[in-house]
Formats: sequence, structure tokens, C-alpha cells
Amino acid sequence: MIRNALLLLCCALCARSGAAQILSPAAEKYLDDALDLMQRHSINRDNIDWPQLRQQVKSRAFQVSSIPETYTLIQAALRGLDDNHSGFTAASALAARTQRQAAELKEPVPAPPVLPAGVGYLRIPHFSSGNDSLARQYVAQLHAQIRRQDGPALRGWVVDLRGNTGGNMWPMLIGAGPVLGEGVAGYFDDLHGRATEWGYRAGQAYIGEQPPMQLAPELRCQRPGLPVAVLTDERTASSGEALAVAFRGRPRTRSFGIGTYGVSTSNQSFRLADGARLNLTTAVMADRSCRPYGHSVTPDEVVDDSEVLAQAVRWIQAQP
Repeated sequence: MIRNALLLLCCALCARSGAAQILSPAAEKYLDDALDLMQRHSINRDNIDWPQLRQQVKSRAFQVSSIPETYTLIQAALRGLDDNHSGFTAASALAARTQRQAAELKEPVPAPPVLPAGVGYLRIPHFSSGNDSLARQYVAQLHAQIRRQDGPALRGWVVDLRGNTGGNMWPMLIGAGPVLGEGVAGYFDDLHGRATEWGYRAGQAYIGEQPPMQLAPELRCQRPGLPVAVLTDERTASSGEALAVAFRGRPRTRSFGIGTYGVSTSNQSFRLADGARLNLTTAVMADRSCRPYGHSVTPDEVVDDSEVLAQAVRWIQAQP
């Protein structure tokens, strides 16, 4: 019996030894680089026990000998940041995303809803690529919508952000800029004493002191400053929420629908050694009056989706 018990114990120890943690030097460096970026830039960095988080992540590293095998460990660490917005995307997934975005831009733009004369309609869909060529195509499509409807008889715009799940906010901002108007549209507040302004000016998007971004020739509406009704729903997220925030505080503007998804926070992208991207939440969005969000953006008028467009049109028609 004793011999059998010892044999079983030996087998158990051998099995445990076979599953021992093995983290190759290359894999460990890659993982440490990602963890270092999180510790340096996460908006919640002061609230995290970093030695404990690192230990918990590495305790899951069994037979990790290649960089791709660290991906699940990085994703586990990101969940530990508790910001609900940070993410990791492998290089192959980035390429696939660009292909999907290119295919979407080739599809016909959906016909706008039939609205009363004098009411323009601008639908701003998601845009998830960092490719400049695709960004220019996206902006051109938004500007084409504006040109088709702009004119001296226009009384106001409906800006539809419903279903905009986010992505890259800058092409969205440039595309909507002629309707939004020039100036500061918002801030990124890092909650550590620094707020960086961003906005639209002369056909370009800008953030802080960085060089402005121009993806299309400047477009000016014939009647700038018209009333704008902004539509949101529970699928308006991330960069879609940035556009909702951008219209907050704009004169002659009112929002309709239901509250947004709730990740009105700013992500910064970091490239890792193999081309993967680590997107870290580094700030909360604040509107032009410096009111911070970081949560769902509630519209001025909570309206069921079946009635929201009609309600928005009635408001525009009532404006002087």
C-alpha cells in the first residue's frame, strides 16, 4: 500500500512538473513590454497593485515559448485594468479589419430616410481602420452626403450616430466638421491633472499641439450654424460617443434617443514588437465646457427608437 501511495505521489509530482511554468526569454520580454505600457499609461494605473497583477498574469504562463502564446496573458492583464475599453489586436486581425473596412466602403451608401423639405440628414457610421487611404474615402462619403443636401433652403440637420460602434474618431470628426462647426469640440482628461483639447478647424481635426489632420479639401456649408438634432442609441460607442460629446454644448443643438454604450473614454494605441496593437484607455472624454463623461452619454430627450427621428424633425422645424 505504501509503495502504491508513493508511486501515485511520484506520478502526481511528475505531472505537475510537466505542466510547470516555462516562459521563454522572447515571450517574457514581449509580455513585460506590454505590462510596462499598461503600468505607464493606464488611466487606472494608480489604483492597481502592479506586482500582484504581474504575478497573477505570469502564474498562468504554462509552456509559453512563443510570442503569440502570450496574447491570452495580455488580454487577462487588460481585464485587470478594469476600464472596460482597453484592448489588444494581433497584427493578423488588424489586417483583416482593414480588409473589412475596405469592403464596407465599397458598398452603396444607404439611402437617407425621407424627411420634410429643409431637413438634412447625415449618418455617421463606424470607421475602424488607421489606413489613410480608407480614411479619405470615408470622409469623402460623408462630405458627399452634405453636398447633396446643403443649400440656402436648409433649416437644420439630423446627425445620426445610432449604431456607430466606434473605431477611429478623427475621420468621423473631419467628415462631420462642416456641420459641427469650428473650434474646440472636447477634451481628453487623463484624471491626473492634464486635459488636452481637440476639435475641428479649417477642414482639419486637431488634438493639443500635434500636427492637425486633413483628409479632404475643406468643405463649408452654405448656411453654417444651423440647428442640429443628434441621434444616439445603446450601440453608439467609443468614437461614436466622442462625436456625441463633440456636439454637446454646440449652440442650437439637441440630442434624442437613448443613452450610449458607456465607454466615452479615450484610447491610445501602442505598437508592439510583432506589429500587434495595444489600445489603452488613457483619459475620459469631456465636452467643450470641460464636463467629464467616461460613462453612458444620456441624450437631452430620451425617446424610443421608433419615434426618435420624428421627434428630432419636429424640434428642427420649431427652431427660428
